[in-house]
Order: sequence, then structure tokens, then C-alpha cells
Amino acid sequence: MMRSIQYLQLLVLLGGVLFAWNVVADDIARGFNPLKVMCFYGALGLSIAFLSALYILFTPDKIDQLWQRFITWLLGLGTIFAWGNWSYVAYKLFRGETCPSACPVTVTNPFFSPCFYGALIYLAAFLIALFLLRRDQRKTQ
Repeated sequence: MMRSIQYLQLLVLLGGVLFAWNVVADDIARGFNPLKVMCFYGALGLSIAFLSALYILFTPDKIDQLWQRFITWLLGLGTIFAWGNWSYVAYKLFRGETCPSACPVTVTNPFFSPCFYGALIYLAAFLIALFLLRRDQRKTQ
């Protein structure tokens, strides 16, 4: 059961990595500087979490909890960052301004922006990581 949840975490993170880097590539193609695009940092965080989750599958049990704690903290902070970005995009769009970046030109609803989907992916990955961490902590008590 625990291994299947770790694979679920890996799958959600992989989906997030592919989605986020796709948005970053789209922004670069539209002429944005990748270091000024919010999704770049989200993609970087998801990539680090994905590689860490992959590492967990091949390590001894004693190291698992330490790395899972790292992933949980990283995804928790990433979730706050992602929802903050989405809030900024929503604020801009509700004021009738254009989406600052990472949005197709036609997006007028913040619930259809890539920032919203990225924040949902971060939240899902964080909840799975938190579940795995809590489960590990209960096993060691």
C-alpha cells in the first residue's frame, strides 16, 4: 500500500513537472524571460520534488522519512507560492488588466489560467506528501 502511494506521488509530480515546463516553454516562445516567469520557479520546485521522490524509491528506510519531510516542506512552500501567484493573476484579471505571464492571450477567467492548474497540482502533491510523512511517523512510533 505504501509503495503504491509513493508511486502516486511520483505520478502527480511527473504530471506537474511536464505541465509546468510546458507552460515555461510556451512563455519563452512568446518572448518572456524565463527568470521573470512565475511558472519557472514552480517548475523548478516540482522538478526537485520529483527527483527527491524518485530517490526515495531507491534508498533504505532510514533515509526515506528525512527525504519525505524535505519533499513535504518543499511542496508546502510551493503550494503557498502557487496560490499566491494565482491570487495575483486573479486580482489582475478581475480588475480588467491582462494576465501578467503564463496565460494565453484569451484568458479572462483566472480559473482557466495555468497558474490555477499549477496551484491545484501543487496542492494535490502536497497532500499526498503530507499523508506519506504522517504515515511514516506513525510507523516509527
